[in-house]
Amino acid sequence: MENATGALGGLLRFSADALIWIGIVVVPCLLPIVVVVALIVYLRRRSRKTAQAKAPPPPGDAGGPAAPGA
Repeated sequence: MENATGALGGLLRFSADALIWIGIVVVPCLLPIVVVVALIVYLRRRSRKTAQAKAPPPPGDAGGPAAPGA
């Protein structure tokens, strides 16, 4: 029983150490990359929306119902 308790304690200690390392080392290193990628995605989506809003409607599209027989 003591071996199992010791193994569980070791596993929990390792898990806590790993989470601390991730929080202190990995997250600050990845955060700038994530921010830059998110900014690029945001700007691309924004530019597509403004380009679509400024684009003229296709020819023959008056915004009404389709002409019969078309």
